[in-house]
Parts: sequence; C-alpha cells; structure tokens
Amino acid sequence: MTKRKEKIKHGHNFVYPQLKASAINYEFPLGGQIQILDTAKKLGVSITPVREALQRLAAEGLIESKETRGFFGRVLAADIVAAQYEFGLLVLTEALKATSASEIFHLEISAAGLSSLGGSSWNRKAYPDSRAQQLEEVYVQIGKVSGKRLLLEAVKQFVSHTHYIRRISMESEAYADMQMVAVLEIKAFLDGGKIWSAQEVLHEQFEKKLKALPALVKEGIARSYGRAAAKT
Repeated sequence: MTKRKEKIKHGHNFVYPQLKASAINYEFPLGGQIQILDTAKKLGVSITPVREALQRLAAEGLIESKETRGFFGRVLAADIVAAQYEFGLLVLTEALKATSASEIFHLEISAAGLSSLGGSSWNRKAYPDSRAQQLEEVYVQIGKVSGKRLLLEAVKQFVSHTHYIRRISMESEAYADMQMVAVLEIKAFLDGGKIWSAQEVLHEQFEKKLKALPALVKEGIARSYGRAAAKT
C-alpha cells in the first residue's frame, strides 16, 4: 500500500463512512457511551480521525454529544422515530410543491430512482437493505427535482435517520410491494403534472408507516440489544 493510500485509509475519509454506517444501523449501544479508544483500535486508526468523525455524526444528529462526557449512541424510541417520519413527510411534501413541470420531465427521463420503476429496477426479492435503498433513492430524487438545496439536505437527513426502521420493514415482501405500488402511483401523478394527487399518495404511505412504527421499533430495539449481548 502506498503512503497516500495508507493515509487515506487511516484518515477521516475512511473512518467517517464506517462510523456513519454503525450509527445509522444503531450498532452503537442504545444511549450508551461510545468508547473512542476501543473504536480506534477496532478500525486500526488513531483516536483523532475517530473523534473528528464522531463530532461530525453528532452534528448530523446520528449520535449524541454530551459536553465533558463524550459521545453516545442514539436512543431508539417510537415517539422519536414518529417525529422523524413526520419531518420526512413535511419536507417531501414541500419538495413536491416546489417541483415545476420542467423538473418533472427531467426526473422522468433521467432520475434512476423513479424513471424505471415500472420495470425491473424495483426488485422486491432483493435483500431488505437493497429494497430500503431503492425507496430512499426515490425520496432523494424527489428532493433533487425540487431545486431547493435545503430541502434536498433535509430529505437526506430524514433518509439517514430512518434507514434502520425502513430496512426492518422491507423484510416483509408484502410491505415492499405496497411501497412499490405507492411509488408507481406517485410517479404516474408526477408524469401527469398532478402534484396534489402525488402528495395524497405520499401522505397515505406515511400514515400506514406511522401505525406500524411501535412494532418495528420494538423489533429494532431487540435486535440492537441482541447484537450488544453477542459481543460480550
């Protein structure tokens, strides 16, 4: 390995994606302190890039930072996740409102997340992670065609904060199929310039998810504690 590649591997560009994946998937102890030294040893790096990455994740709301006490894993609770989904619905609705006819056309012919969902790009038999990522690509594309940078960043934040629960829900093929139908309806309405109808479908989709959240969060907590127990 060259010195340059070694520097990249052991720098922030290597550490941040690793820790972000752990934060998104609730692999840090729920509400528990993140041990910087242990994390650095596990990744084979110094504590500096680990601390820098954790500071960035705390700023993004993916972990918690407590002054003089360090960094802590997020708490997973139904009311918190519900608030995140309500926020996501708000920003996606605003993104749809901001979408112009010309941007819808651009989305139709070039957006990977939506342009070919009528074909084989939506693979309901894919692994849950892939299913979740496909749906997240749709959300991000809606944010992009709004033409509003702040809305796009807000959509990305929503996607990151809710990926874990979305992934669990996508283990159900019935739920994945329901999401596919909703996305295809949204695309059809956007193609026809019926923004209001697309918003209605989006609202219905999120209302169903909110009703399912308590059970999904309960399962998510059990899995997180199960991983922690397996490590001890």
